Amino acid sequence: MGKINLSYYDSIAMKFLLNHPKYSYPKELILGVINSIDGIRVFLYQYGIYKIKEITLKTI
Repeated sequence: MGKINLSYYDSIAMKFLLNHPKYSYPKELILGVINSIDGIRVFLYQYGIYKIKEITLKTI
C-alpha cells in the first residue's frame, strides 16, 4: 500500500472539530480535515498507520 499524503487542513473545520462536544480526537490521529457540502470530513489514522477512517460530521 502506498503512503497516503493528506496535508490539507481547513482551519474553520479544524476549529469546529476540536471544539465539538461529541467528537474529540487527539490531534496526532487527524490526517486532514476538509469542509465539504456534506459537512466536515475528517480523515483519521485508525488501528495503526495502514487503515484510514473517514467520517463526515454534519454541521447543520
